[in-house]
Amino acid sequence: MSTRAIAVLSLSLSIFANARAEDKSTELAKHQGKWSVTSMIRDDKEAPTDIRESITREVSDDHIVWKRDGESFAGTRFVIDAKKSPKEIDLIPDGGPATDKHVLGIYKFDGETLTICMADAGRPRPTAFEAKAGSKQTLQSFKRAKP
Repeated sequence: MSTRAIAVLSLSLSIFANARAEDKSTELAKHQGKWSVTSMIRDDKEAPTDIRESITREVSDDHIVWKRDGESFAGTRFVIDAKKSPKEIDLIPDGGPATDKHVLGIYKFDGETLTICMADAGRPRPTAFEAKAGSKQTLQSFKRAKP
C-alpha cells in the first residue's frame, strides 16, 4: 500500500472515530439534568400517583442518582448505544443484588420527554416500549424538570 493510501486511510478512520465520539457525546448530553417521572408501568400495572410524583432521575455525565422525595435511594452508571434501533441503554447499579451487572433496556426521546423500557436484571433486552403482564419489564416516561 502506498504512503498516500495509508495517509488517506488514517485520515478517514480518524474523522470517522471523531464523528462517532461526537455523536455519542451529543446523545449523552440529551440525558443530562433532572427528570420527573410522568408514567411508570411494571408488568401492566401503573405505579400509584404518589410514588410516581415523588421520584426524580438526576443525570450527571454517565451517572444517575434516583431520588424519592428529594432523598437518594439508588445510583446507577449507564451506557448508551444510539446507533441501535431502538436505542439501547444499560444501567449498571452502584449497589444491591445487581451491583456492576448490566440491566438492559431501550430508550427514546420525544422533545423533552424521555421514555425508557427496562428488563429485570438477568433478562433479555426489551424490543418494544411496553410492559405487559408477566414481562418482567418496567416502562417509564420522564419529563425534563424545569430549572
